[in-house]
Amino acid sequence: MLVGSALLMLALPILYGPGFIRALGPMRMVGNRENVPAIEGWFARAKRGHANLGENLIPFAALVLVAQAAGVHSAWTRGGAILFLVARLAHIASYIAGAGPARTAAYASGLLGTLIIAGAVMVR
Repeated sequence: MLVGSALLMLALPILYGPGFIRALGPMRMVGNRENVPAIEGWFARAKRGHANLGENLIPFAALVLVAQAAGVHSAWTRGGAILFLVARLAHIASYIAGAGPARTAAYASGLLGTLIIAGAVMVR
C-alpha cells in the first residue's frame, strides 16, 4: 500500500501537468513560476489534491515503516494501509470532480487508516 501511495504521488503531476502547460504556456512552466496567475479548473484541484496527498503520505509512510521495523503485522495494520490507499484514491477523484462532501469523507477515511496503524504500533 505504501508503494501504491507513492506511485499515486508520482502519477498525479502527469495527470494535471498538461493542463498547467495549456493554461500558462510552456515557457512559463519551465521557468521559476513566480507571479503565476491563479489557475482554476480540474487540473488546479488535482494539484491541490496532490499537495494534500504529500502532506498525508509523510505520517502514513513513517508509521508503515515503523510498523515494519517493529514487526507489527496484523489485520489492523493491513486494514489501515488498505483504507489509506483506497481513501486517497477516492480523495483525489472527488477533489478533481469538485465533490466537496465526498472529498472530506475520503480525507477523514484516509486519516482513520493512518490512525489505525498508529494504534496498532502503540498497542504492541
